[in-house]
This record gives sequence, C-alpha cells and structure tokens, in this order.
Amino acid sequence: MEDNNRIPAPAAAPGNPDGRQPSENAPEPKPFLGDPKPGDGQQPSENAPEPKPFLGDPKPGDGGSTPTAAEDYEKALVKDEALLGNDGRIQLDAELYKACIPVMQKYGVPPEAANALANALAKAQLDDAKARMADRLDYFNRMKQESLRTYTPADFETINAGIDHWFKPGGVMNAVIRNSELGADSEFLALMHHLGKAAREDGAAGAANGGGTATGDPNGIDGLSKMW
Repeated sequence: MEDNNRIPAPAAAPGNPDGRQPSENAPEPKPFLGDPKPGDGQQPSENAPEPKPFLGDPKPGDGGSTPTAAEDYEKALVKDEALLGNDGRIQLDAELYKACIPVMQKYGVPPEAANALANALAKAQLDDAKARMADRLDYFNRMKQESLRTYTPADFETINAGIDHWFKPGGVMNAVIRNSELGADSEFLALMHHLGKAAREDGAAGAANGGGTATGDPNGIDGLSKMW
C-alpha cells in the first residue's frame, strides 16, 4: 500500500545528479581540454611579459628614423688596397655605387658596411675578369700552335700581305685582326693567304707595268700582334 505521507526526494540541482549541494571545501573542477584558460578574453596583467615580435614585424624605429645622408655614403667609399692592390688602373665605380645608395638607405646599411660590400664586389669582379682572360689566352694559344703547324714562315708572309692589302695598316680592322683570335684562326688565315697570294700576283703584274708591291705589316710574320 502506497504511503501518502512519504516526503519526496528533492529535485536534483543542475550539475548535481545526486541532488546534493556542493561542499564549500570541495576542490575546483579541472577544466576539460579546450576550455578557455584563465585570462582568455580578459585584459592582460600589468606584469605580463611583452609578446615577442613575429618574423617580419617592423623593428623599433622603422619608418621613424632619419636615413643616412647620401653624402655620408659617398664619403665612406674608399678603395681597399689590401684587397684590390695598389694598381691605379683599378678603381671602384663611384657612379654605380651611388645608384645603390637609395637601397642601402632603405635597409639601413651603415656607410662602413656599404664600403666593405663595394670593395668585396669589386674583388669578385676582378677575379672573374682574370679567370676569363686566362681562359681566353689558353684558347688563343691552342689556336696559334695549330696555325703554326699548318703554315710555314713563307705562308705567313703571304698572309700578312693579304691582311695589309685589304685592311689598311694602322687602321681599326687591321688592328682587330692582329690583336684578336682572328689572327690565329686557321680558317681566317687560309682566307688571308688566298687574298695575299692574289694581291701579290696583282702586284707583280703591276710592277711589270710600273706599279708598286705590298710591303707587309711590321708586327711580325705570323699575322699577330706582339701583345699575344
């Protein structure tokens, strides 16, 4: 038989399935993974450390500091003889350096560093030029030795006659032939030999009729300048 006088159990409070009130001394519940941490969405503490800047963030003073004057960069440009030597023919390109000043100002490159970079670049260019010239001389010498094996001294006399007949001695083209790889190229020398032979034959016929003959260039019998 149902007891109508029985007091019903109290309804469970939200969050307490057993219906009991939490004790005042009960420990704080541990947050679940993903729960917001204390301070999230709140004002930062006065003692909180400054956040570290991300890569690419502007540095203090960017956009606010006065760039180094162009005159300071120009004054700093000095040839480093310990690096480039004391040959007066080798000088830093001041105009090219000046063209780079706006970029150095933009990125805050100090004048002393700009000068060091200019000297380092000049040294790299000088080394590259020397290496290229060494390769060119090696190539030329191999061509020259091949030509010397192909043509006799008499052949070179005829070659010289051909060069001087068709290209004025002392003129630009005559100098180019004698101061470049053309003067050692077997195929070009074959052409000059053919033209020199024809010029001499024409000269001989002209001499028989009172004309002159080709005299040849004094640079040598091999059709080459002494610079080689």
